Amino acid sequence: MISALVMSVIGLLAGLKESVHFWGVLLPTGQQSSRMVTYLGVAHFDGAANTSLIALQTRVSGGGGLPIHRWMVIALLVATLPILWKVLNRLMASGLLLSSILVLAVWTLLFAPVSWENYWVYALIGPFVAVEAWNRCRVLSFGAIVVVTACTKIGFLMTPVNGGGFLRDVTVLFSHNLYCLAGLVFLLCAFVGTLRLDSSRRPPAVQGNSSAM
Repeated sequence: MISALVMSVIGLLAGLKESVHFWGVLLPTGQQSSRMVTYLGVAHFDGAANTSLIALQTRVSGGGGLPIHRWMVIALLVATLPILWKVLNRLMASGLLLSSILVLAVWTLLFAPVSWENYWVYALIGPFVAVEAWNRCRVLSFGAIVVVTACTKIGFLMTPVNGGGFLRDVTVLFSHNLYCLAGLVFLLCAFVGTLRLDSSRRPPAVQGNSSAM
């Protein structure tokens, strides 16, 4: 985690002017929806290819997003930092190194302003995480399987229901936000799994010695 923070700072300093403009102007004012472009010059910050939480709330709110939603994402980021730290420490203390790498990667992908689909290349270690954690933290294994399944683009194989209506809206919402939803499920599995992992490592309660006969 420290290495990731150091590399983030290096990246910030490498493009200081652009970074200040994005974080200080585009993001707070909501202009990122119309100004954020890819190397092809196509503005689609709120398109399905951006799998971050901020992009998700932008899509849900109909484009542009609501300022309160952006601040909710930032507040969630700050609130989950200490939880992330504890989860990573417990995983590494238990020898689940690959699991800790995937947890950190998914958390970063969700909270970064821009997380294109190709950033989820970290999901390639998902099958190894599932095997690594199967005996010691099985719920985390299931979470890794969810992430790997989502990255097969299974959601885009879903054909939206013809016409309008609630069912079509739910289908589109699910398929266009599959990466993000799978990431949230995985992080929840990691949190629950490490709680169980921590409780299983506790020494059994010492019972009082009975009086000698």
